[in-house]
Amino acid sequence: MRPPHPSCRLAPHVHGVAVDEDAVFLDVARDRYVCVPQAGALLRLDAARRVVGVADPGFAEELRRAGLAADGSLDRPLPPPLAPATTSAMSGPFAPPRWHDGLAGVRAMADLARAYWRRPLAQLVDTARDGATGAADTPPGPGLLKTVEGFHRWAPFAPAPGKCLLRSFMLLRLLRRHGHDAHWVFGVRTWPFRAHCWLQRGEVVLDDDLEALVPLTPILVV
Repeated sequence: MRPPHPSCRLAPHVHGVAVDEDAVFLDVARDRYVCVPQAGALLRLDAARRVVGVADPGFAEELRRAGLAADGSLDRPLPPPLAPATTSAMSGPFAPPRWHDGLAGVRAMADLARAYWRRPLAQLVDTARDGATGAADTPPGPGLLKTVEGFHRWAPFAPAPGKCLLRSFMLLRLLRRHGHDAHWVFGVRTWPFRAHCWLQRGEVVLDDDLEALVPLTPILVV
């Protein structure tokens, strides 16, 4: 009798989610996404359709060869699913920046120079995870929302690219310097494929319009 095929789980640096019938994987160590059409049925999923294991032996072997999976007897423990977003702090329009907003922007750019530039995605994720306080699931208080409002006054004028990874990381660092916290959420969609990230506190999106996130399924929450 042939021995049973070893069970298979995602590699520690890989996160996955089923989007409709497809499977999407985020390889944090290599800073890449992999989309596999019609592969959702080959995976073990939790209630939020996050990948906790690989059910099909043939597909498991393909994932091993790609460096996305490893042998293991236990499914990966995952944190509770992210609360669905119901509102956004981007209700604007925001007032023009004030003189102290300029100082806040200078400090934020100096912080980026130390913590962001030339850092791989895995290091950014580790930095964000290490600073988490466990308060990101609770509703945002007035102090946090005031900090977010100030950020949105000066951020459009900051001498930095407007990509979502930089913007959300910069705001997360700013919030933590003021004693606040938020989830850093990475989401995906397929057909056409798109990857995006944003900050969320409880059910409130802090740096994006709610409508822009409706088609996205969270794949990683830090």
